[in-house]
Amino acid sequence: MTLKLEGASHGRIVQISLELAPGICVIVGSPGDGTLDLLELCAGDVAPLRGRVQIDGEAPHRSPRLRRALGSAYADVPFEEKLVRDAVIRRFAIQECRTSPESALARFGIESLLARTPASLTASERHALRLVIALSIEQPKALLFCEPLAFGGSLDTSVVLDAIRQRAEGAVVVCATASPRVAALLSPEALLLENGRINRGTLAPTRPAFTPGAPACIRIECAHAELMAEALTRHPAVSGLCWQRGDVFLVAEGREVEALSNAILSLSVERQWWISQLTQVLPDPVEIRASQAALARAAYETTHHGVHGGRGGNP
Repeated sequence: MTLKLEGASHGRIVQISLELAPGICVIVGSPGDGTLDLLELCAGDVAPLRGRVQIDGEAPHRSPRLRRALGSAYADVPFEEKLVRDAVIRRFAIQECRTSPESALARFGIESLLARTPASLTASERHALRLVIALSIEQPKALLFCEPLAFGGSLDTSVVLDAIRQRAEGAVVVCATASPRVAALLSPEALLLENGRINRGTLAPTRPAFTPGAPACIRIECAHAELMAEALTRHPAVSGLCWQRGDVFLVAEGREVEALSNAILSLSVERQWWISQLTQVLPDPVEIRASQAALARAAYETTHHGVHGGRGGNP
């Protein structure tokens, strides 16, 4: 099973080439960068203006049979049926799902939605419902999600992550998100989409990986925050610390995520300062784009002055 894009263009997407095997592929970017356009291409909702999109050698926009084996949750299209249960039954029939609406939604703890009217659902509830419908497809070839963890309190995050990982064992699961934190929860690898192009991949998303030159940041929540802060200021792996007296959390900075994490965990075990939460502080897409723009500007200035300096003339 493969999902292949060969020089595919549509909307904001510019000649993207990818070949994906079963597993989770995380795309970090915003709709303005083309994430929704990319998902539409993969789902067969639109035909590529250039290039090709194929799933197992077939173009999804030309094959209704293939599209029945694809699940998606990225467009907030209203449900038109009288009851949510009717909407789920109709979509299960289209996707050839044999499970009942009750058992499918009960797995995720949202079976109470079945008795509601679609008009009464909030945006996060509609998104949760689309995720559950897609994750209920028995043998999908591909699943295509935008912000798969943005469902408010409608679903349990761990249950959704388990379901996504289970489906990824036999299907390509493409997850687009604007949050590097969500990307790190979904997969240790991510692709960065910017202005319609895949710029680069990152392993184990970190602040230095997304914004070169920036320090790694880790947020620590523990009952001994004051003692932890005092000890970390003397540790060689820590280059900076942010803590306000009375808070139960602090943010430590360092050059390397691994060394910083080891320093925090070693202190926790050695002195029994038990940590309730340890998370990376990751940049948002605006900060990532600003960093990339600064690097591009620096590269231009270096080349520009190098060329004119070599000629001995003024710029």
